[in-house]
Amino acid sequence: MSEILVTPALQNSIMFHAIKRTALQEFGHEISTLVVGSSHGDCGFNPEFFPGSFNLCTSSQDLKFSSLLYEKAVEQCPGIRNLILFYSVFSPGSVLEKSPSENYHALSLNELFDLGLDFEDMDETSTWLGANIKGRLDGVSKQAGYMGFVANEGKGIYR
Repeated sequence: MSEILVTPALQNSIMFHAIKRTALQEFGHEISTLVVGSSHGDCGFNPEFFPGSFNLCTSSQDLKFSSLLYEKAVEQCPGIRNLILFYSVFSPGSVLEKSPSENYHALSLNELFDLGLDFEDMDETSTWLGANIKGRLDGVSKQAGYMGFVANEGKGIYR
C-alpha cells in the first residue's frame, strides 16, 4: 500500500478494516452470529466468549454501514442465523460519510468490502482520497485478532 497516497488516519482505517475482512474470509464458514455496529460493539464484544460469533463492528459505524456490511457478510457466510446490532445513544442521525472527522472509515469500508457506494457529499480532500484508493485495495490483507475482535490493535479493552 506504500504507493497509494493516503492520510495516516485513512491508512490506519484501511489496515484495521483489512483485519476484519481477512478474518471474515478465513472464518466465514464458522459464523452463525454476526455482530455489527459502532465502537461500543467493536471494543466490547469479544467473540471468544460466544462460539460461532463474528465481530464486524467498526468505529463510528452507522446503521447504513451496519446494514451494508450485514448484506455482504450473509453473501459470504450462509450459516449466519443471528444478528446482534450495537446501537448507541448517539446513533440516531449519525451519518458516517458526512462526519468530517470520521468519514475516512466510510472510504475504507466501502472499498475493502466492495459496498459500491458513491459519496457525493464529501469534502474535496475526502473525495480525492476515495478516488485514490478505488480499485487498489483488493490485495490488502492483514492477519490479526480472532473472529473480528482485535483488542490488541490499539484499543483499550483486552481479555
